[in-house]
Amino acid sequence: MNKVKIQLIENAMIFGCFIIAAFIFGNDLLQKNSYEAGEVRYILDTEGNIISSHPSTTPLNTESYPNIGYTYENNWGESSGLYRVQSGSYDINTDEESGSLDYLSKAEYIHSFWDDFCYPSTKNYAIYKMIDGIINGFPRTNSVELGNNSFYMDDGNLFLYDIKSGNYGVADLRGNWLLSPEYQKIDTSHTDKGIVIVENDKGYQRRIGVTDLDYNVLIEPKYEFIDFCNDYIFVSNYENYIRYFALYDYNGNAIIGPDYGDIVFYDSFMKVEIDNTDDMNLSDYVDEKDRYYGIYDYEGNAILEPIYRSITIGEGTDTLIVEDQNSQYRLLDFEGNDILGDYYKYIECINQGEGNEHQYVFIIEDQDEHYYFCDKDGKKLSDEIFDYVKDIFGSDDLYIAGRDDKYGLIDCLGNIRLEFKYSELDDLHEDSAYMVANLDGKAGVIDVSGTTIIDFNYKSILSYNYATNKMGDKYIVITEDDRIGVVNTQNEIFIEPESYSLFDGEYKYTSDDEILYFQFDDQKWVILKPDSLPVEFHFGELKYLGGGLFLGRNYSGYSEVKGFVIDSSGNIVWEFDEFSYDVEATMVEGKPLLVIAAKDRLTIMYDGNIVAEENYAIDFIEIKDNNLIAVCPTDSSGYRIYNYKGDYLGIDCNIGTSTEIKGYYDESSGLYGLRDKFGNIVLDFEYEYVEVSKYINYHNVKEGGMMAVVKTNGKYGIVDVNGNWIYEPQFDWASVSNGVIQVTLREGQEIKK
Repeated sequence: MNKVKIQLIENAMIFGCFIIAAFIFGNDLLQKNSYEAGEVRYILDTEGNIISSHPSTTPLNTESYPNIGYTYENNWGESSGLYRVQSGSYDINTDEESGSLDYLSKAEYIHSFWDDFCYPSTKNYAIYKMIDGIINGFPRTNSVELGNNSFYMDDGNLFLYDIKSGNYGVADLRGNWLLSPEYQKIDTSHTDKGIVIVENDKGYQRRIGVTDLDYNVLIEPKYEFIDFCNDYIFVSNYENYIRYFALYDYNGNAIIGPDYGDIVFYDSFMKVEIDNTDDMNLSDYVDEKDRYYGIYDYEGNAILEPIYRSITIGEGTDTLIVEDQNSQYRLLDFEGNDILGDYYKYIECINQGEGNEHQYVFIIEDQDEHYYFCDKDGKKLSDEIFDYVKDIFGSDDLYIAGRDDKYGLIDCLGNIRLEFKYSELDDLHEDSAYMVANLDGKAGVIDVSGTTIIDFNYKSILSYNYATNKMGDKYIVITEDDRIGVVNTQNEIFIEPESYSLFDGEYKYTSDDEILYFQFDDQKWVILKPDSLPVEFHFGELKYLGGGLFLGRNYSGYSEVKGFVIDSSGNIVWEFDEFSYDVEATMVEGKPLLVIAAKDRLTIMYDGNIVAEENYAIDFIEIKDNNLIAVCPTDSSGYRIYNYKGDYLGIDCNIGTSTEIKGYYDESSGLYGLRDKFGNIVLDFEYEYVEVSKYINYHNVKEGGMMAVVKTNGKYGIVDVNGNWIYEPQFDWASVSNGVIQVTLREGQEIKK
């Protein structure tokens, strides 16, 4: 064989090896520069029909259904610092994609051959880092490179990470800083207003500022909150307990502030609060006496200087009720003009309801303590004057009025609707159409027509307070000989009056058991209830638990020395031997349920009998609305659920959610099951996995379709709220998150109903 042939063969072999090497290298390069789209995930209805499908490396995001989010990952190694996850979304009805995977591939960036990957840094810096990586090794996963959130901006500039400062700034494509790297975030969604919002995070504090479109700083980054109102920028911040604010135009000019206080925006003006913080420790709350209010227009001009103690805005009447520092009132219009022309002791605006001839009226108290009504223009509605006028809460057009120490009812025109014959008259409760009245030295209850509801036989009848506001049609009465009882609106004695008087605190009433209790002496309490003798207790504190049970505590100084659970008859149900305990009670089917966690021990008592006792450390307990008992163990192993009979139901896999069915885990078998909201078995504990949809299903699923995914023998199936199969176990993966059925299918796999 001559030398030429030998050379040709050698060249061919070399060329062949080159082709093979190029193929191998090219294939590896293609793999490294490609993305992993993930499995195709199918969205189904409940009838076996495929609604939509899309590949994604993670489950499809269905929170914004019908907009579906998906995720692709490229194959660069995370340890190289070149790792990035890219996401997109599509509309399930139109298949229209929003966003693309090459959105990062812009000029002056290192990006892959297939434009599916972009390294977030300028080209020169990226090349430098790659060369540095070859010499010194690529940065590890704890490198700042992995947290690089640089990106290419719509105006052609870069929001760029600066390795030296650890901050971000705005640079042009040549790397020249337009906005120095002092920030962590940027918001360009308000460029239509000619501004850019920047954020500087210092530790746990967020500081927001504003630049123009050339990145000149208009508002220094020193505010925590930013909002927009009437073509202005509203910013505010807190210094400890005190708020300060400012209002700027879009050129960065301060219209108001920065000052301590607040701004409330209205159509044509602002109500401004200015706080006097002179000689004040800014770690304290601002006292009411140091708050001053004024009115400004949106040019920053003062309509009313901030010198007032209070300003009430009447948007329905275009009026301002202002109170000065001497508690003198004036009625003004929105331009600050005085409507009444004088100062008054009190002014109040009343909304009498739509459809009323005079929807808005004003109660005026003059300097001589006489009352009359006027409209929003200051015109008197009647020449009648009264010594007292009070709006009846919940009544559109009736008022309690007084004249010569007698009280009755009037309307805003001064017409007498109930004769002035009562020495006292007051509304009992905002939900009540009744009033407590005093006639000839005795108290009773009447309606607005004057009809007697409770006879005038009592020394006093008490209005509701927050501790008695669920008494319904019952009222606490005090007899002429100072006995305490309860009478209903049928004029019947509900709880027999007894010889006790309130020592400290207030009267308390339990609406579920109809019990009145209060402190009648030092560390002495009494319980009054229908058809029973009074029961006295010696406690420093008495708290109603529920189910007719009370928690009594005794103290030495501020320290508790003993605690007891007692029933309303005075019997001790439980005595605590330690000071750290948790106790809850309620009534179930007319019988008391008591749950106690003390000394790392759980005790459940129902109808006076112990139905469950278990020993483990407990953080807290809670009786749910469905009378199931949730116990949170200290070891964070999950909420253990019991029913009121003491049966252990398992660990709640859906704690914090209120659904028709819930997943439960059985520790002994390691398997999962489903129970309804009352704890009844829907699917027994036979499954390797359970997932319950969080919301009532409204996404292409039949009405009322709360669902769950269960896994058995490695396959996933889907059941309805009653445990009936929608799809028997057949899928390699499935989810019903947000009420959307989502599965994967093997090639050629048919869906079985």
